Amino acid sequence: MDIKKSLENLQDKPFATRVKILWLTVGVVAIGLIIIFIFNLKSTVSNLSGQDLINLSNRSSQTDSEQLETQLIQVERIEKANNSFKIYFNVNNESQNILNFPKSEDITLTVEDRSYHPRQISDRQGEPFVQKILSRTQNFGILIFDSINGDEGKLILDNLTFEESSATTLKQELDLDFKQLLNPVEVRN
Repeated sequence: MDIKKSLENLQDKPFATRVKILWLTVGVVAIGLIIIFIFNLKSTVSNLSGQDLINLSNRSSQTDSEQLETQLIQVERIEKANNSFKIYFNVNNESQNILNFPKSEDITLTVEDRSYHPRQISDRQGEPFVQKILSRTQNFGILIFDSINGDEGKLILDNLTFEESSATTLKQELDLDFKQLLNPVEVRN
């Protein structure tokens, strides 16, 4: 069958006939697409295993966090005021992966057998600290606690996760000597 002759034959037909042929062709193509969609949907549903694709369990209740081998978080200095205790820190993410920073309930400062959680985590400009630290970046922040008395403490940051391996939670523990941290070498803004 010659396509050129078929097109000329179609062009010679009256306008009403050409419109009917157009709608018939559109209907046949639509029915074909619907059939393909139904078969794909049927095969997708039959291949579902019933497993949860997203683990919605509460990560903060997990106690099996792995200890970090490299130090991502460093404390630069502390600042004591009448009603607050501030820890100036920086996070240096040198990996190729995005780092999820823990929430305030996952950060604990232990001083003289008492545990404290920060009431606020901010950046150096007073804005909320970022939750996701991009790869190959360094972020500076402040942990703000209520008034704390003591000379030494342990800062524990739990539930750190990397985006590509979010099932594995990490923990970093830092021993702090408050007397030494009161006189910083250099603080970046």
